[in-house]
Amino acid sequence: MEQKKSKVVATSLKKEGTGQYGPYYIHLIVFENGDSGDYMAKKNPQDYFKVGSEAEYTKETKQNGQYTNTQIKPIQPQGGNGFKQGSPLAQNKRTALECAVNLAASGKLPTEQIGMQAVKFLTWLNAEPKQPEQPKPVQQPASLMPESNFVDNTDDLPF
Repeated sequence: MEQKKSKVVATSLKKEGTGQYGPYYIHLIVFENGDSGDYMAKKNPQDYFKVGSEAEYTKETKQNGQYTNTQIKPIQPQGGNGFKQGSPLAQNKRTALECAVNLAASGKLPTEQIGMQAVKFLTWLNAEPKQPEQPKPVQQPASLMPESNFVDNTDDLPF
């Protein structure tokens, strides 16, 4: 696989069909640098490769018997863990459900209550963070303090 960057000069729908995951559309993408290949998209018209704009992509050529297929795939920015980052709400929903399922799997939660517990986790995750309270200094009455702790403030010596 080669990573490249070039301006898109033409796109056209080559084929459409329905597969295991729903409809798909194969578009022929032609670049200014002479590269061309098939891009498989889930919608028509595809919206990643736009004519006149520059795009980063990978080009992979596969030999299948007497046919040679060249696939074009966009290079998309990814999050820190290698996966695309969704919205914080979607991440919180996944996390809440995962935690509830883990509780049920460990036997600490009946399976009928997974949904209800996931909602509780989600509410907690989406709550506004509270500012931690600053501990207030404790003032001891002078009568409880030992006499040796009294400081004579008539001079600048600390004892």
